[in-house]
Amino acid sequence: PILERPMGRMRLETVAEGMGKFAVHYQQTYHGVDVIGGGAQATFMQSGRVFAMGVDLYPIDDLEVAPLLSRSRAEAIAIEALSHAARSISREPDEDTKLFVLPYPTAVDRFDPRLVWRVVVVTDGRTGVFHTHVDAMTGELLWRFNDVHYADFFGTLDADIQHSTY
Repeated sequence: PILERPMGRMRLETVAEGMGKFAVHYQQTYHGVDVIGGGAQATFMQSGRVFAMGVDLYPIDDLEVAPLLSRSRAEAIAIEALSHAARSISREPDEDTKLFVLPYPTAVDRFDPRLVWRVVVVTDGRTGVFHTHVDAMTGELLWRFNDVHYADFFGTLDADIQHSTY
C-alpha cells in the first residue's frame, strides 16, 4: 500500500552522474515536512538498466503539522538539556532549526510519527554539535546525538580515497 502513492509524498533531492551510472535520490515528505530517514534511491546504468535501488518509506496518516511549541521554546529546551558551559544554537546554514517528522520507534517493528523541531546546539567552540529533536507538540526531548566524531591520531597518513559514486 505504501508504494501505491509515494510520489505525492516525495521530493527530488539530488541527481548525480559518474562512472557510467547516474543516481536519483528522493526525500519523503508529509504535507511538505521532511520525514527523517524516509526516502528512495535508485542508481541506473547509462543504458537505463537499474543497477541498485533502496526504499525507506514510512506510512504516516493524520499527523498534525502545525506545531504547538514555538521554535524559540524548542531552542530553549534543547539548550537547557545540555550541561556544557558554552552552548548556543548553531548559525550554520544547513543546521538551522527546522520542523521534521520523526518516525519515533515504539517497538522493534513499530513507530509513532512525531512532529519535531530539529535544533542543532553547538558546545565549547564546536567540540560538540548536538542534533536535538524536540517534540513540537509536547516539548519532550525525543532524540539527541553528537555529530562530532573523535579520533586520536599522531603521525602522518597517505591514502587513496574513493568518494561515493551515487
